[in-house]
Amino acid sequence: MGEFLETLLNMSISGAIISVVIILLRIPLRKAPRRYSYLLWSILGIRLLCPFSLPSPASLFNLFSNGTDSGRVKLTISGNIGTAISQPITGNIVHPSEVSQAAVQTGVNVTVILFWVWAAGAAVFAVWSAVSFLVLRRRIHSAVLLRDNIWECDNIDTAFVMGIIRPRIYLPTGLSERDRDFIIAHEKTHIRRLDFIVKPIALLALCIHWFDPFVWVSFFLMVRDMEISCDELAVKNFDAESRKEYAGALLNMSVRQNRLSMGGVLAFGESSIKQRIKSVLSPKKPTLWITIGAVAVVAVSAVCLLTSSSKTQENTPESIASQSQENSDSTPAVTTLSQPEAEPEPETVSQPEPAPVLNEENAAETVNSLLNSARLIAGIDGSLNASFAMPDIVPSDPDEKTRLYLTLNVTYYLGEGTYQNVSFLDHDSTFQPGEAWNQTVLLADDEREFQSVMFRAAFMTEVDEDTFREYYAEYIELDEPYAQGDPLAPADTDIGASTVVYHFSGDDWTVTFGALPEGITLSDTDPDGENSHSAGIPETYVLRDGKRVGTLMMYPFGTTQPEDLAAVDTSSDEMPMQIFSPIGLSSMVDYSSHYAVVYSTETGAAAVSTPVSADGTESQCVFVYDYTEAPYFAMFSLEPDTLSEEQLVQFARSVSITSG
Repeated sequence: MGEFLETLLNMSISGAIISVVIILLRIPLRKAPRRYSYLLWSILGIRLLCPFSLPSPASLFNLFSNGTDSGRVKLTISGNIGTAISQPITGNIVHPSEVSQAAVQTGVNVTVILFWVWAAGAAVFAVWSAVSFLVLRRRIHSAVLLRDNIWECDNIDTAFVMGIIRPRIYLPTGLSERDRDFIIAHEKTHIRRLDFIVKPIALLALCIHWFDPFVWVSFFLMVRDMEISCDELAVKNFDAESRKEYAGALLNMSVRQNRLSMGGVLAFGESSIKQRIKSVLSPKKPTLWITIGAVAVVAVSAVCLLTSSSKTQENTPESIASQSQENSDSTPAVTTLSQPEAEPEPETVSQPEPAPVLNEENAAETVNSLLNSARLIAGIDGSLNASFAMPDIVPSDPDEKTRLYLTLNVTYYLGEGTYQNVSFLDHDSTFQPGEAWNQTVLLADDEREFQSVMFRAAFMTEVDEDTFREYYAEYIELDEPYAQGDPLAPADTDIGASTVVYHFSGDDWTVTFGALPEGITLSDTDPDGENSHSAGIPETYVLRDGKRVGTLMMYPFGTTQPEDLAAVDTSSDEMPMQIFSPIGLSSMVDYSSHYAVVYSTETGAAAVSTPVSADGTESQCVFVYDYTEAPYFAMFSLEPDTLSEEQLVQFARSVSITSG
């Protein structure tokens, strides 16, 4: 019992010193993203929960163990009040205490009293947390599944994540669609970062060290850093208007109750709403040097604070007297002189292979490796899981302007001509090399009918604030489950003077051109580099006088339901989403702008359009489909002014799709 208390006090005192250091380090880190401050708290968590540490000459605790009175802390935990044990702090303070004879005779044992006081406080804290959690569980008993792991409940006032093994997102009813999207993005960020595991661990440390005020202060600061860093990541790619709307959602969802009263869950509107809104509206854009400095601060802090003193206590007069006192009533001490041990040879630590510098070739290899790893796996219970794996090595841009963004959308049929497009990943740039992603996209008892998964990987270059340019991008559509380990179905094209024949996933169909405009040819090779699409439906390049001016891509329909396709008005100048939802629902490009049909049949049509991208750039497009011939539509994307308006219409009229 005495050893336990001394170990506990040692960990708590060490933790108090570390918490003060971290609080001070947060000041110079104010200009850096809050994730670095958040990382520092993991150091404190380890020291508060782990009683062991490795000695190091770089340890901060070397400052307190040089054999003088400087830096000493007196601990009074002996059996009777007034007997104090004085030892220097070494990062792991261990010194046994004795119960004095007087204390035994009077029946007063301070160690036992202190232990039961600590145990009572820890028990009260644990019971309080457990009751709060159970009350919250009871309130969400009537929650209704919205989709995936997202639930909606009438009995809650704020959104939160609950669960360890299978974390769920709970939303209060009555939210606007925009607020709901922001909240889900925030809570999904928590789940990706495993914050739902970090929070209970932090509460455990608080329960054990409930008597330490530094731990309480650190807990609330850690919660603040966690939420602000989560906000920063969730709104990373938002424009100014979206950030304002996100801040409004924060304000609407803010709760006054303390985090502890919510049963240990991750609530959306908790912790320092004013600072979080300020952080969202004034995003930090750290320079390279600030980022390097922040990483260095975290790394150096980990070395200095996670290790203990490597110094041994010197034979000062006080320590000699203490040893004499300990040996006075026992047998004489025998001192053995031995040669100092030879210092071990320093181990050679292999450095990880540095990431290669990004270029067009390794960008294409990385993207196509990602797409080729994509799988849609059917479970024995009827569920569907989508997965992919990051390559072990991902090229990087030295200027940090070009990054890899991943998008994964799933389309469902809800019945009666209604479809739902759910975004599981939306231009996510947080994945690390070697990281795997696996998530259920259709539950076994889901009433929705699965249609397809669209997985897109793109290296994007930041040109200006909220403006990006594609460096290299490709996508793949998955509509059939694969057996575990099966390779993707081969895909290729045969390009002739007036036809393109596709072979993809067991399907064969032909795109025929009655006449190509003068100087226009088709090729399966990009003249700017051999980077043809290798993971999904092959891409055909449109050339003019040998120079690339566009592409021909084939996309699956938004639905394959015969009754829905039969309801399409092929002659209408309004883009039918039953056919074009894979591109028509895009938030990056408005493909329906100036959509005009140039010819139509009962089952198909050809149309022209002038799509407008998010940055205002216009292009030319030709769309062709016939749902009785192939479950795919053709989209010709051309650079602005490649063809005159008359040439574009004539070209569209000459294109047709036939099966086989």
